[in-house]
Amino acid sequence: VLEYELGMAIQELLAAHEEDEDEGHDHGKAPIAFAVDGFLERALQEIHPAYAKLVKHFEADRLDEARQAGRALAGSADPYVAAHASLILAEIAFREASKEDPTPATEVEEAYKPVIRACETLIEKDRLYLIRDYRACELIALCFEKLDKPLFEFVQYAILLTDYNDLPAPVQARVRGRLALLNQKAG
Repeated sequence: VLEYELGMAIQELLAAHEEDEDEGHDHGKAPIAFAVDGFLERALQEIHPAYAKLVKHFEADRLDEARQAGRALAGSADPYVAAHASLILAEIAFREASKEDPTPATEVEEAYKPVIRACETLIEKDRLYLIRDYRACELIALCFEKLDKPLFEFVQYAILLTDYNDLPAPVQARVRGRLALLNQKAG
């Protein structure tokens, strides 16, 4: 019931915002969807204290505790909690792979493969359950940057701009900047 009510409220807010834009009113604000993002994230943490604990560990950079809490929640019957926990697990794997910075190319590849696989799974199966669904796609692009695969990175960023309509402005700017840099390098 809560999921339905929240969904209906968001649809009404978005419709009102789009109607306002259609009439030419520009209030200089980010799309209403981003105002709702913070609310939904807080609501998810409020409804699921174990998820709130996971977020707290992750934000405090206590990755071992976050990983343990994330693994327990990734198998949750609640698809929203499971998807968000899986995304945090992918973030943890990315942070750890970035910290280790192995030198042989094969080790670098092996360090980022689990992140790419986890994010691809999230995009394919759990995208509808994520508040910030674009982050999984962005993580894949960041992995390709670390793997020095500019063509794959370019394609991933292009997908990010075309398939994720409601990207936050800072993410859009970052992606466009990186695409411009990649375009300069590759021509």
